[in-house]
Amino acid sequence: MKTSRRNRIPKRFTLVSDLPATWDELCALRPPRPIRNEKDYDRAGLIVNTLAVMETRTPDQEDYLDVMAALFESYDRVHHAIDTSDLAPLDMLRFLVEQHGMSAGDLGRLLGHRELGSMIMTGKRSLSKMHIQKLSAHFCVSPALFLRPDENGPSASGEPKRPATAKSAPRIKTKFAPKAVYDLA
Repeated sequence: MKTSRRNRIPKRFTLVSDLPATWDELCALRPPRPIRNEKDYDRAGLIVNTLAVMETRTPDQEDYLDVMAALFESYDRVHHAIDTSDLAPLDMLRFLVEQHGMSAGDLGRLLGHRELGSMIMTGKRSLSKMHIQKLSAHFCVSPALFLRPDENGPSASGEPKRPATAKSAPRIKTKFAPKAVYDLA
């Protein structure tokens, strides 16, 4: 097996069994340190990818994989982040549903009612907070993907949203006081 003199990481593992089985040997191959650049990322990726596809791993290999996965996630969050700010929540939902091989009926069943999926996918019904929680848990994504920009922060102009005034607040009639109208502000 060819190895680089500088970091002793094999250019390619010919057999999965070539990968060290103990923590010390894995750390000698590539110490679990923060990934600082693409070269580090690629070198560590050789080991992590090999570990990830192994059918059985030793406890030391499991621990090493966990540590390295956290380091990869940290590096990816900063350097390989995907900008989804220009995507509408419905577009993101459609993409996730398609990628997971789901139908509108499957989506509806996930959310609690089969017909609901079709209504949401066509834009006839919007997502509730409960729907967003279920979707983010099911697809393992941030709930922010399903929120419109104006729903979770400043307005498009950058100014903070103002609370509803008494004039714009909805009026509700109650059965206890049929003639009275109450402002909910």
